[in-house]
Amino acid sequence: MAAVITAAIMLSGCGGSYVTSVSEIPESARLSKEDYKERLLETYQSWVKEVTYIAPALFAVELGNDISEVPACAERARAAIRDFGTFLPPKELDSFHDDILKSLSVERDWLDAAERAAKAKQSGDSAAFDAAEKDIQQYADTSGFPNALFAMIHELNK
Repeated sequence: MAAVITAAIMLSGCGGSYVTSVSEIPESARLSKEDYKERLLETYQSWVKEVTYIAPALFAVELGNDISEVPACAERARAAIRDFGTFLPPKELDSFHDDILKSLSVERDWLDAAERAAKAKQSGDSAAFDAAEKDIQQYADTSGFPNALFAMIHELNK
């Protein structure tokens, strides 16, 4: 059985007992290595699709990406980020999955800054846009998400 356990269930408890660690989740609630890899890549592709629309919408007008679409793209990207927490790897990959989940907080901050930049640009507030742009760059520079994800993919391909 490839059961899916959401982060909320993990935090509130399973079967009446509080789960203090992902390592306490039974193997029956985890995805197989192949199912996990498929789900991981699908979720990553959903996230990439949205974030690759956002940056050109904010900074490259000539590409024709509509800045008014940034909030909707950001919300879909957030949904993909949340999805990473709804499935569990085989037990031996827990630490890699934890690294992915930890790295996603910077991605959430990046999306928030992108939304602020889009709103500022639409309203003509150049000072607010510049401040949001600075945050976008800072978050992009500190993002560990791609590295954590690629480490997991490398481990899955062993």
